[in-house]
Amino acid sequence: MGDLSWAGHEDMGWFEIGPAPDPATDKGLLIQQQIQAFLDESADKVSMENSSITKAERIAWMEYRQALKEIHLQLGYPENVFWPVRPE
Repeated sequence: MGDLSWAGHEDMGWFEIGPAPDPATDKGLLIQQQIQAFLDESADKVSMENSSITKAERIAWMEYRQALKEIHLQLGYPENVFWPVRPE
């Protein structure tokens, strides 16, 4: 073990940490990336400037977006995910 007193640290010994999660295989990260993509693509649907949809349609999109944001609260997440139905 090295002497770290010169850096103002006591030698507290070594410890190992596990490998960093692989973003390509981390299910939670992949799900969050997909959620963000869905949120990004639907952002204009809930915009008050969007006059091409009705109030009911806007509410449906807002509920869809909220359900996406709450996916991580589902029992069994991230192994079992129930994806909300995208409004038409």
